Amino acid sequence: MKRETRINLLFIGVFLAISVPGAVILFRKKLDPNAARMDQPDAVVAKLPYMAPPLSRPGVRWVVPPLTQDWLTTLNREHGANGPLLSSRAGTWAPVISDDHVMQLIDLSGDSAGARASFVLWGIPPGRSSGAAFSASTSGEALDPGRVESVETIAVPEPLKRELMGMNEVKPPAQIVWVRVIFPKWPRSGIVTISGDFSGPSDQHPSTITIESNAAVGAAGTQG
Repeated sequence: MKRETRINLLFIGVFLAISVPGAVILFRKKLDPNAARMDQPDAVVAKLPYMAPPLSRPGVRWVVPPLTQDWLTTLNREHGANGPLLSSRAGTWAPVISDDHVMQLIDLSGDSAGARASFVLWGIPPGRSSGAAFSASTSGEALDPGRVESVETIAVPEPLKRELMGMNEVKPPAQIVWVRVIFPKWPRSGIVTISGDFSGPSDQHPSTITIESNAAVGAAGTQG
């Protein structure tokens, strides 16, 4: 093979590697009936799905994708929960999620003898979640560490990915990790901080959620 031919082939390979991802994004936007016209500039992102990675730019409104909410409700029911998704706001569902948008508390039930919690992990590789560690504290006092009961990786359906892309999430998650955790002791009342540690070999990734516990264990709370 001549030197000029090798150079041409190399150029074509680099060009395809650069242009194909952009072409796929444009093709998907063309198929989206809710997308803006291609001859118009992109609007400034004013809202994002609540599980999208946080942005440093202020003013972004975090919204709940309805298909995603319905899907999580169905998964929660399939995993044995009887009630609705745990909410941080009365009257309308608002996710109980950590500030880094990684750890979402879906369900919490039990009593002072112990509690069982269900979490969804967004954007965490399945291999890292298998070594997750959970802890809880109240009034500055650590409770007994949580025991991971089960870890399940669940693929995100294609309609949900399209929904998230339509809400400006450029790279929707391919899967979530559903984790069930048992806390041997749980206070009947007070503010409880739950921490999840998903540390990788070179990355410390703690996430925290603060909720208010009541006599029924699970209650609306603040995120932190």
